[in-house]
Amino acid sequence: MSTTARASAVIPLPVEKVWEAVRLFDFPKTLLTTIQSVELVDGGRPTEVGAVRVLKWSDGSTLTQRLLELSDLSRSAVWETIAAEPVSEVSATITTLQAHRITESNGTLLTWSAEFSADTKGDFVAFQQKAFAENLNEIKASLTRQ
Repeated sequence: MSTTARASAVIPLPVEKVWEAVRLFDFPKTLLTTIQSVELVDGGRPTEVGAVRVLKWSDGSTLTQRLLELSDLSRSAVWETIAAEPVSEVSATITTLQAHRITESNGTLLTWSAEFSADTKGDFVAFQQKAFAENLNEIKASLTRQ
């Protein structure tokens, strides 16, 4: 069984524009309508490795995540989930968001993936993969409207 979920989307905008929007750790508050709020805690900045964010959905559920890596060179952000309410089905999740230049069209391939601990179940991975695809579609729609 796979412990990895992956999704990708082609966005018809230059990679610099897409990366500028998603490199900020608090990007979900402006690009994803499913997120009610994003709070950076303890004075963390949206580009500071080690910053912690709390994502809140309208049903009251939350995820607390820590930024582990932010690379403008590889245009990638990596974060870990450190708490969930209600408690997550897996004990560990490392997520990566990465923007790649498409040279043929000057567009962007945006990928969203996560590695889950071995205690994950296939239906959880499939659910997350579908959620990543929906998030990417929403990001694409938001950015191409601007």
